Amino acid sequence: MGISILSQQSGIGHEVSQGIKALDPEFPCDWALSLVESQSNDWWELKLIAPDGTRLPVHNIEPKMQNAQGVQGALRDLRDSASAGRW
Repeated sequence: MGISILSQQSGIGHEVSQGIKALDPEFPCDWALSLVESQSNDWWELKLIAPDGTRLPVHNIEPKMQNAQGVQGALRDLRDSASAGRW
């Protein structure tokens, strides 16, 4: 249960990984996450797969939000939009 990290860029850091794992209780069932640096700019690309296998839209994280709190906020937004059927 919670969030499984499928892939993560090596430069993302321990603080962000710990921030992701801290959200496990907020994510019922099994969610999958990929967090990598963009090929085209200095943003991060966050990809989240819902428990039913639905791939949610890619969420881009700008440089000033590339920390544990920024990633947690993005994950919550994606989860909430999936629950509301807004994707």
